[in-house]
Amino acid sequence: MNIERLWLTDFRNYESVEIELSSGVTVVHGANGQGKSNLLEALSLLMTKKSFRGANTESVIRLGAEAAVIRAEAKAADGRELLIEMEIPRAGRLRMQVNRNSVTRRKQLAELFALVVFSPDDLILIKGGPGERRDWLDDLVAQAGAKQGAAIEEFEGVLKQRNALLRNAEGYLSKSAAETLDVIDEQLASAGSELVSERTKLINELSPYIVKAYEAVAEAAAGISIEYQASFEGELLSSLTSAREADVRRGTSTVGPHRDEISFSINDMSARLYGSQGEQRSLVLALRLAAHQWLTETRKDAPLLLLDDVFSELDEFRRRALVAHLPESQTVLTTASDIPSDIHAAAQYEVKNGEISRVY
Repeated sequence: MNIERLWLTDFRNYESVEIELSSGVTVVHGANGQGKSNLLEALSLLMTKKSFRGANTESVIRLGAEAAVIRAEAKAADGRELLIEMEIPRAGRLRMQVNRNSVTRRKQLAELFALVVFSPDDLILIKGGPGERRDWLDDLVAQAGAKQGAAIEEFEGVLKQRNALLRNAEGYLSKSAAETLDVIDEQLASAGSELVSERTKLINELSPYIVKAYEAVAEAAAGISIEYQASFEGELLSSLTSAREADVRRGTSTVGPHRDEISFSINDMSARLYGSQGEQRSLVLALRLAAHQWLTETRKDAPLLLLDDVFSELDEFRRRALVAHLPESQTVLTTASDIPSDIHAAAQYEVKNGEISRVY
């Protein structure tokens, strides 16, 4: 799948802009604060309904505007022409269409598109909390296929119901509420077990790719391992039953996949606690490169690759290593500094004060 053309209206600092993307590498150059990353954010929203910056949708609407609009023309791997449109109103629900057909669920997009993003904040995958690592893993699970995306949506939906019931209970379960919770717990246990299974399967499949990518980027062999650490032992349903009293008291669900952890180790030592800055940088690069290769082979179609000013955060050694191992697929790269000489761009744009001009 290739994005061929992108239009933005009242998005961030862009009043109206149009950009044509190469099927190879498109470079977007400009000083900090001019809007380079906003282009990549628009692409990530359009393809996943999520901002890779973690921003809420209302924050992307240009000051003074009532709605932001993102449109793109794309060509699918099977040759189909796609028109993707998203309207983000200041009041009301986000609206999205693909070829004029409404899209309401993220898994519908995952069936069409795959995306991998490198950003300066990627170290949070190692240094941040468990939620960052769960989100990273679930984003990949969702892009693996419709079945996997459905497992995430089902679990999240039932978890929302359970937490709402616990909050409304205010520390005390009536008989009817307890009976409702019994039903919800069975549903949550089923959906949660399916999600854990999909996550574990993904880790097992992805691990060899990560090891290989780390050795390529670091140019050194290392014992890289990933471990999935569940927040419960045995069957999830029995764990939910055991935790019910505490959950009612606290008004939230304390066990389940939403509490699980994914840990990374380098030579049997925690990467988060004991990894050097260089090792951690190499590992996050490896995670992104491995995800891209795995998705390409799983989907038989290369994901769109976004590089958001990552070279400014890398030393010369890792910058060269990353460039040397970038996949040959559609890539959009932003930079505030000189364009690396070993990047062969098919198109280049300059961004200044929300205006874009093509250099070549």
